[in-house]
Amino acid sequence: MHIFFCLTVAASAVSLASCRSISDNVVLHEQVTQAIVQRETKLGRLSTDTILPVRVALRQNKLEAGEEQLLKISDPDSPQYGQHWTQEQTIDFFKPANATVKAVTEWLVASGVNKTRITHTDNKQWLAFDATVSDMESLLHTKYYKYKQSSQKYAAGCDEYYLPKDLQAHVDFIKPAIMRSSLAAPGNMIQKRDSAARNVVHAAGTKRDSNSIDLSDCYNIVSPACVRALYGLPFPNTTQTADNATSMGIFETGQTYSQEDLDEFFQSYAPYIPNGTSPVPESVDAYPIVYPQKLIMYSVNDAYYTGPSSNTTGFLDTFLDAIDGSFCAYSAYGQTGDSSIDPSYPDPHSGGYRGQLMCGTYQPPNVISLSYTDTGVGLPINYQKRQCNEYLKLGLQGVSMFFDSGDFGVSGVPSDIDGVGLDGCLGPNHTVFNPQFPNGCPWVTVVGGTEIGYMNSVYEPELAVSSGEPSLYGPFFWSGGGFSNVFPAPGYQKHAIKTYFKRKDPGYPYYENGIAGFHGDTVGDDGVDYNKTDGLYNRNGRTYPDVSAVGSDLAQVQNGYNITGSGTSASAPLFAAVISRINAERVRASKSPLGHINPAIYKHPDMLNDIVSGWDPACGSNGFNCTVGWDPVTGYGTPNYPKMLDFFMKLPAGRNHSN
Repeated sequence: MHIFFCLTVAASAVSLASCRSISDNVVLHEQVTQAIVQRETKLGRLSTDTILPVRVALRQNKLEAGEEQLLKISDPDSPQYGQHWTQEQTIDFFKPANATVKAVTEWLVASGVNKTRITHTDNKQWLAFDATVSDMESLLHTKYYKYKQSSQKYAAGCDEYYLPKDLQAHVDFIKPAIMRSSLAAPGNMIQKRDSAARNVVHAAGTKRDSNSIDLSDCYNIVSPACVRALYGLPFPNTTQTADNATSMGIFETGQTYSQEDLDEFFQSYAPYIPNGTSPVPESVDAYPIVYPQKLIMYSVNDAYYTGPSSNTTGFLDTFLDAIDGSFCAYSAYGQTGDSSIDPSYPDPHSGGYRGQLMCGTYQPPNVISLSYTDTGVGLPINYQKRQCNEYLKLGLQGVSMFFDSGDFGVSGVPSDIDGVGLDGCLGPNHTVFNPQFPNGCPWVTVVGGTEIGYMNSVYEPELAVSSGEPSLYGPFFWSGGGFSNVFPAPGYQKHAIKTYFKRKDPGYPYYENGIAGFHGDTVGDDGVDYNKTDGLYNRNGRTYPDVSAVGSDLAQVQNGYNITGSGTSASAPLFAAVISRINAERVRASKSPLGHINPAIYKHPDMLNDIVSGWDPACGSNGFNCTVGWDPVTGYGTPNYPKMLDFFMKLPAGRNHSN
């Protein structure tokens, strides 16, 4: 079966120096991990004349200082609270040092890359050029191979690559390399990896009139009225004018919405919202909370790249391109597109988007909700860190980022593509917990799931979701929770973690500094062989979720029928919508939006409804248990809008660049 490279590029490429043997002047920069080896089969060498769009991720400047700045402007006790930055300030602060740009450029030129072919991207973070596989093998002292990652998915990359010793400090990573490029088999349809925690439809019904605000049936179907009662949200003021400065963004990929279903939802559950109000794809549970504020749908990638013929492996990059240009590529050899692992635009395929890649096109709204996660072991560490830094930058600009915690307890998304098995667990016995990405990034807020107990009222405490209804991969779904293997626990979280283990230590064996265990060599830096250890989770990792919201049996309309759906995919936009309501009140008072809320939440958890019942089992264990205070099942709990509004309205005005 013939394998072909699926990116369309010009036939010409740079000419690099002839192949050199590895010398003492070069050192190993990146190497495939055990997790990647387990999920793919090496098929053979990649054709040496294949042309690759190459990107060098330059080491960014002052990242630790940026973290300190974000914590200062997010700390409710800081005199700098709310002093958010502009996008221009953010780019200028983090741009690589001139010495870094100079050193990497000189290395490329000395290796045979014509300087006129090298593009330094507008956001200052990347150097980009085109090169053949032969050229890249010479440049990086490596070999490029074809890899089979599933029955229908193929990729290109290398097992390791080397850089000059004096260059290592200037380069985060180079791709395509350990971060694979996608390949396609002609005539085969390649199934896109979709690891989103999707809303799960579990009960179809007939059309019915549900305009009543009766709360007696909320345990069975959670309507907007139930959500308002649960969290003390006032009825929307429909006379207020929508404010662009307080819009809420919803991320979707390959999803569309039916205006007819949306109108039916409004008629059934929120008749105060006029028919024709749009768009809200698969997120109608958030609209009645934020209305009359605007909801912005970020529908990412066209039908080809999100359909069954998709073959891209990049995660959330196209979205970051559009809102801040962080992952934008370049124009060279007649091609304008993103990295080799991401969709390329203009898209020549049937029905493809013919326009250029959108780079920094949209001013990001102050609140963005994303209900998509991925298993961390399938993505290189440097890639995860690089993307996490972009959420840091958005936080500095006053943007609140919300991700769902997942629907699989302490396991990850079940997927044979990731080599973790259909149970989503790690380790030789599939007993090791599998944390998700970007949930481990400390600059996002992760939302777990709760439910109203059977026959309970909205005025009784919620439970951690433990739905017996079918999910996409099994008979149950559980609020996701765990400890990152890549990111250490941030300072704002350490006290909560310490207190949790005093109150509710599950007694499982654990390891520490998990970055060595599942992303480095088999034997970690501390000498522990993590393929043999009995440890189940990384005790000192950044843990999630931070907060939670109802995620079971939410009212929906599909194809004209009233149904219910479940999943933390619904929990994340619900919590985000509450923050959007508070932002609207602060902006009306000439104050800044909230931005990164985690430091405030961890310092003042009494503004939330604590969830003390439930657990998040998987991987042959009961997972973690809820307890008083924070726990890795529901975080600090669900919103208490009156308390949250009172607290955040008392904070300093800060600086709002949207005004």
